[in-house]
Amino acid sequence: MVDERTEDEQIEALKAWWKRNGTSLLTGLVLAVALILGWNAWQQHQTDQRMGAAARFQELYTAINTPNPEEGKQSATVTYAADQLRSEYGDSVYAVLGSLLEAGFLVNAESAEKAVESLTWALEHAGEPPMPLIIRERLARAQFIVGEHEKALATLRQVENPGVFEPIYRELEGDILKDSGDMEGARAAYRAAAEASPGGGQGTLLEYKMADLAMAGDA
Repeated sequence: MVDERTEDEQIEALKAWWKRNGTSLLTGLVLAVALILGWNAWQQHQTDQRMGAAARFQELYTAINTPNPEEGKQSATVTYAADQLRSEYGDSVYAVLGSLLEAGFLVNAESAEKAVESLTWALEHAGEPPMPLIIRERLARAQFIVGEHEKALATLRQVENPGVFEPIYRELEGDILKDSGDMEGARAAYRAAAEASPGGGQGTLLEYKMADLAMAGDA
């Protein structure tokens, strides 16, 4: 009888414990399962997103490297592919790289104004360095091409220390200043580029630019 009472007491105790804690345990189990399923779904979504973005990027790359004899057809295809990549996968690195590719194509196709738009978008979504520094230099160059000298200079000068990109930044700044008629500013920018360059820029186009300005100053 003692054993039976003990067993009955254990059952009653178990029932009481379950009544107190069963709901929370069940809720915790359901949440745990939901988290696992949610994590797996998120992982799959991320994989699908990467694959989709990569496929769109490949479409853009193919459009850029597939000449079309029909006037304007290739440009339209490239623009459409880049727009799709940005609209569907705007938070991916593929969209940023795609905008860079598109901008290069547009500049070569003498559509630098549209290249400025693509590069502006890319800069806003560039993420971590060094990508913003690369895009900023391309954007300034495109702005320079379309005659937006002040904007191009502002784009470059917003970065106080471009690091290893210092020679490229300062040389481009010199080109813009020279084209604007500021020869003294151009000389200073070229000197800064040379000082930041390995070997002082000797044997490069920069050296010839500096020599050209020196001759202009002597004239």
